[in-house]
Amino acid sequence: MVNDVGTRVVRMLRALAAGALVAASVAITVVPPAGALTSVDTEAELRAAFATDAEIVITSDITLTDCDADDVLRTIAGPVTLVGDFFGAGLLSNGDATLSGVTVTGNTIDATVASAVYGGGVAVAGTLVLEGSTVRGNAALSRAPGDALSAGGGIFGNGSATVSGVRFFDNGAAALEGEYAGAVGGALLVTGRLEVQDSDFTANVVGRVGARSAANGSAARSTPPGPRG
Repeated sequence: MVNDVGTRVVRMLRALAAGALVAASVAITVVPPAGALTSVDTEAELRAAFATDAEIVITSDITLTDCDADDVLRTIAGPVTLVGDFFGAGLLSNGDATLSGVTVTGNTIDATVASAVYGGGVAVAGTLVLEGSTVRGNAALSRAPGDALSAGGGIFGNGSATVSGVRFFDNGAAALEGEYAGAVGGALLVTGRLEVQDSDFTANVVGRVGARSAANGSAARSTPPGPRG
């Protein structure tokens, strides 16, 4: 269930057909940095650099293609920090993560097999700090019949989270009906302590896949439910 969220989210994120990194200058920093600064401006250079321990600076617009077949992955022991303008990318962190001044948009986890889905835009297994950012147009969907859970249309955190100066809008979580199926946290779901300051939640929804209307399910601090005995 929640304890193996990393494994489940990795599987679900592979459903993303493509993501785009669009920025004038984006620094993706692994802490502690173990290599030299690497500048990239093509997809091939980004994929090659991401396999190393270097700090990466994106110097032009890059569109990632065929992410379903060929993930861009980095396995690290320390926290991840993203700083800059960051557009159209799904992020998975199996540790702590800090996102500052970023935009996460247009990401969808769309599961067609019975499985829980966590975090349409971002999924973090540890502590999350999100500040001065925008999270819009992301979705966590579970279309398979059965006891599936969709949690956190925009952001899912399996720990505590601090959110400051963030706008959440037009995010959603939805699942087919089932005895234990459901959707929680249209914009944001964390399982630990949640602190929100100076942030805005607009037009975020939770509901049933295929439903014509849904409730505004913005932020939640909850432990995702499992099967009942």
